[in-house]
Amino acid sequence: MLGHLPLRNLGVWAAIIVAGGLFVVQTMRLQGYISSDFHIFYDAAARSVADFSAIYKADWNADVKTDVGTLQGYLYPPPSVLFFVPLVLAEKPLAFAIFSTLSLLAAIGSIWVWLGLVRRHAIATFTTTEGVALTMLACVTAPVFINRGGQVGTFILLLCVLGVAAGNGRWGWIGGAFLALGGWIKIYPGLLVLAIPLRQGWRRAAVGFGAAAVAVPLLSLIVIPIEIYVQYFSVLLPTMSGRAIVNIDNQSFAALWLRLNETGFDPRTSFAALPIPVHVNATFAVAAASIIAAFYWRVRMWDSAFLPVSAVIMALIGPLAPLGWGHSYTFLLPLLVSVLAMAWEARRNASVVGALAGWVMIVIPSHSRFSGAALTEGLAHLFYARYPVAVLILLALFWLLLGMPRPAALPRGD
Repeated sequence: MLGHLPLRNLGVWAAIIVAGGLFVVQTMRLQGYISSDFHIFYDAAARSVADFSAIYKADWNADVKTDVGTLQGYLYPPPSVLFFVPLVLAEKPLAFAIFSTLSLLAAIGSIWVWLGLVRRHAIATFTTTEGVALTMLACVTAPVFINRGGQVGTFILLLCVLGVAAGNGRWGWIGGAFLALGGWIKIYPGLLVLAIPLRQGWRRAAVGFGAAAVAVPLLSLIVIPIEIYVQYFSVLLPTMSGRAIVNIDNQSFAALWLRLNETGFDPRTSFAALPIPVHVNATFAVAAASIIAAFYWRVRMWDSAFLPVSAVIMALIGPLAPLGWGHSYTFLLPLLVSVLAMAWEARRNASVVGALAGWVMIVIPSHSRFSGAALTEGLAHLFYARYPVAVLILLALFWLLLGMPRPAALPRGD
């Protein structure tokens, strides 16, 4: 991104203006709004303060009765509730306003730190203005907007990015601990352990991850009964792993398979939690492992191979998780900004267009319904699977762009 042609500058400022306009619209839509997810988190925290054995009780508010069979209610790992306990220090509307603001700041911080890694490790170079444009484009995607509405994804993304940033070299143990902490709040970030062998000083990162993975539940036993862990690992986790919700808001591969193979449900309105055959889940897992292995090979000679592989692993969290709600695609953002930065710097116009197409796909909220009567069944399935399609597009572009000559890495002290 070293060119200073007026047309390129115009493109950067156009991105900033468009993103700024979207941000204003999204912020206005959040006024007076509290999402059902935030109700779940807040009420689970309130129940826990009174009795930590009640974390997973079915009635998360006075109007809705849920159970594990419907995959509704509070279903995160037991220690995660401690993250939400501070919310109950304020009334729910004020707690939501604080949570939403912090969620946005976590998103901004995550992308800015990631872009710093991209530049430092010679994935791409860019000006400060271009970095601002990339950050703004990422932070007005629907996953960030939904997280601002009361989800936890941007906080977990920040832990993941800090884990990647701190996990290379003498501070690797801190990076590993960040990843383990993210995994105990929401399981899937623990997949980043697969990139640890690519780090310099990987043993420190592995020790930090292992120590934190053990210390967090042990320390939480001071307040959380061990029976809650038994309940989670014997009932909740197996059920969540074997089922998916058919609704269009679920943008996982498993949900797409359900929408293609199960009849009798309208995926635009139904939230039926249906079982996924073991061989189907296994196929998705093998496919994801193959993609990660391919990128391992692609960057096998890089000193900073851990960075692109980490981006790939995070991008696969949304499609791979059986409950890959739209907000889960927050983890796609490091790959998105990496591809945009690389394509823009290399003046690969087709790649820029492809990356922006992926951006447009995830700007549209995952729950959006297409109202056109002329939409065929095949196109409907494609439209309602646009988030995983965006992942595949960005992965393909990333693969191609990683084959280009790289800029010089910045000195460590810069």
